[in-house]
Amino acid sequence: MTTNMTEPERRTRINHALAALADLGDQAERVNLPWSGRHVILPVVSIPLEAVVLNPNSHRIKAELEAHPDRRLIDEDPFSEPAQDLIAELLRSTPDFDALKADLAENGQTDFGVVTHAGLLVNANTRAVALRDLRKGYIKLAVLPEDADQVAIEELEAQLQLAIERKQPYSFPNELLFIEDMKRRNMSDKDIALMLGYAVNSEAREVTKGEKEVQLRIRLLSLAREVSRLSGGKLPITWFEGRRQILIDIDKEYEESKNRDGVGAERVKNARFLGLLSNVYYRELRDVDATFLSDYLPVGLAENDVLKNTVPALEEHTATADEEGPLALFTMDEDQSTVPDVSIFLNALAASHGEDTVVLPGSPDAISRDAAIAAFSSVINAAVDDYRSEKKAADSITAPLTQLTAVVKTIKKATDTTRSVKERQGFDSEGLRSRIASARRGLDALEAELPAVAATPDA
Repeated sequence: MTTNMTEPERRTRINHALAALADLGDQAERVNLPWSGRHVILPVVSIPLEAVVLNPNSHRIKAELEAHPDRRLIDEDPFSEPAQDLIAELLRSTPDFDALKADLAENGQTDFGVVTHAGLLVNANTRAVALRDLRKGYIKLAVLPEDADQVAIEELEAQLQLAIERKQPYSFPNELLFIEDMKRRNMSDKDIALMLGYAVNSEAREVTKGEKEVQLRIRLLSLAREVSRLSGGKLPITWFEGRRQILIDIDKEYEESKNRDGVGAERVKNARFLGLLSNVYYRELRDVDATFLSDYLPVGLAENDVLKNTVPALEEHTATADEEGPLALFTMDEDQSTVPDVSIFLNALAASHGEDTVVLPGSPDAISRDAAIAAFSSVINAAVDDYRSEKKAADSITAPLTQLTAVVKTIKKATDTTRSVKERQGFDSEGLRSRIASARRGLDALEAELPAVAATPDA
């Protein structure tokens, strides 16, 4: 349990430390820091650790706080002992805490932190926790001007913690949330880019590049929040740590295709979200596109023992979403190019986050969520392998022969199936005749591409 002074007590101790600097004269330590659009010389003093409080708005742990079940402690009274203990607990869980603590134990504090006159730490929160754990009494801090407000504090935090030369980088989710906070304070993309080092100078080319980086991160946060909303908030933003590249790839595909086919772009995005929740590797997800969804995924689902019962539900949902008649996702009509809408699977997996079972559309009973994830992962990976193989074969001079051989096999299967079901009530013979005619037109078009057969000379 951490026992802190009251704010008046903290102010008194900090003012006493500042007053003592006069006795040091030129020996007093001072630093030059950016502050409210200018640089200021600030005094550096040693302050008792009980005279500072951990920052509840620190962006190093903002995502973790957002996801924590006891975050109300922070919302209700951020400087109470339970709230401060919660912040300290989260800071101890940051990746480099143990290394930092070991370094402080061996070498002491070599870098100063920054604090307000009220004792609120701007940075060095992790160092303060480590020093307390080591039973140290003081922390070395630069003291901000009396008029420090939250906007100026956050700008300074960005300069100290998120700049390119940062020593302990923020996690990916916390970096996104920091930028979101800056945008909420009406900071321009240019100012954020310069502050965070995405643009190394104010030249137009550098600024444009930096602004694009800021805009990308805002979109990535939007994607993460979209998946989190689908889970009903059960899937926290912190879950996306280590999944940065997948979100970047999803954003790239969506931005490139949304103006050509908005519906298709949305469905490809949802399919990649499904792969993300199913632990599919980012390199495989890059092959999940409209062609993959239309030509490969449905076949894979139909062949999987766990997921085969979901295929009719997928067809029905896609048909309803398109406000058209029933779709046949397994037909070969060249006029049909509708992308299956796998959002029904995505919604089910997202909403069941943290639970043992999931009910998939088309399945009568709940199944193990882990089994469902493994099944989707297996289907997507296997379908990607098939897709890649056929794309590679398509570049070969023998590709037409290979592809037509597969068609011949499919026709033979359809013939055998027709022989066994043609007498059953409801068999759609006219529909099948229409498909046969379509196949013949395709074969005629293929044959028309062949060069004329050379005349055989008479013997």
